[in-house]
Amino acid sequence: MSTYAGAGVNVRLGDEASQLLFEAAQKTWENRRGKFGEIKTIDDHFRTSRYFESSTAPLRLGCNFDGVGTKIELAERLKSFENVAFDLLAMVCDDAAVQGAEAIRHGSVGKVVRMRERGKHGN
Repeated sequence: MSTYAGAGVNVRLGDEASQLLFEAAQKTWENRRGKFGEIKTIDDHFRTSRYFESSTAPLRLGCNFDGVGTKIELAERLKSFENVAFDLLAMVCDDAAVQGAEAIRHGSVGKVVRMRERGKHGN
């Protein structure tokens, strides 16, 4: 059985990099304090979900991100891509449910890029 470490992946170093970038991002949250879109979080860890509350309604909007990591490599080798998107969506929705939220919308970077390109060309 192979492991991340056996493949040359340093998970601890990746977590340290994520924590460093999370702390840098947190410094920008002060810009939204007391305003619509103020970023809130359940706890102070880079893996937790972030959300913001509307001051006029009892509503929380959250945003979760995840990636497929090395699953795409396996999908390419097996020539089977059906489960990659399903797994990604399941992980993001599970993250929302853990925070007491309900996933109501999802998107992808590819879709955003295509929308941006359409906007440039007036389509």
